[in-house]
Amino acid sequence: MVDELIIDVISGVNLGSNQLEAIYRCCNQAYREDLLPLFKTFNDPTHVLGFNSNSFVSHAMWVTRWLQPGDGTSLRTAYVEMVATDPEYQGRGFATKIIWRLMEEILHQQAFYSFSS
Repeated sequence: MVDELIIDVISGVNLGSNQLEAIYRCCNQAYREDLLPLFKTFNDPTHVLGFNSNSFVSHAMWVTRWLQPGDGTSLRTAYVEMVATDPEYQGRGFATKIIWRLMEEILHQQAFYSFSS
């Protein structure tokens, strides 16, 4: 089996029901609990999906949140959530690759907001 990972980044609003079911299943298996109620609390997440030989195997997502320290200016932040790899595929560095891609996407998005403000 080749340990190649194909990565796709997709907004939560653009995920189909089959994709969402695969994400829930992967995260539930990795965390060994039902995470669907928690997933329902996330507003407009962006998902990073990893595929190995056309099988969905790894996931992470971020949710944009605003923080205001004291009386300071509000800060746009990204909360990373639900980092998971199907247990059958763990130990191959897939989650690491997913996180690196997630960071690249957040930095790219931050640069876009910095220049468009």
